[in-house]
Amino acid sequence: MRPTAATLGCGDVANVLWEYLDGELDVELAAEVRAHLNACPPCRTRIGSAQAFLRAVEGVEGVDRAPDALRERIDALLRERDLQS
Repeated sequence: MRPTAATLGCGDVANVLWEYLDGELDVELAAEVRAHLNACPPCRTRIGSAQAFLRAVEGVEGVDRAPDALRERIDALLRERDLQS
């Protein structure tokens, strides 16, 4: 179950960190994450580290992309997990 804007805390931000960075959150939740980040230095540090990681990974050359079948299986497992929570 996803947090609502009224209940968002540090753990919730950690749970949606990658979705937030990928721009996959709905507008309301993304705004609440931004508000939390503005008020929470530890979460700002966490998201800064994640952004640095993504920049580093983007710069790596010669990395093969996962096969489409594997990506589809992972996406299906993640959707199933979200439906169960």
